Amino acid sequence: MIAFKDTIFAYALYYPAVEVLSSIAIALVIWRGGFGVLHGTVTIGVLAMFIQYSQRFWRPIQDLTTSSIFFSRHGRCERISALDTRPEM
Repeated sequence: MIAFKDTIFAYALYYPAVEVLSSIAIALVIWRGGFGVLHGTVTIGVLAMFIQYSQRFWRPIQDLTTSSIFFSRHGRCERISALDTRPEM
């Protein structure tokens, strides 16, 4: 039961952190790319391409946060490590 609570706590911290980081990354691409578009050094197509690249970069990391497999394995590993498998002498 403690492992389940730890899993929920990890999810509650990890998911928002990844979402904020990905949003900041996309905002920086738009902000910096917007200056490039205004100055004529970057085209709208290149800006759109970098926005999509940023989204594609963060997608697997975001998928880890929504994957119950990742967090259930974390709980299982904790339960396994809690077992004392050393032989008595």
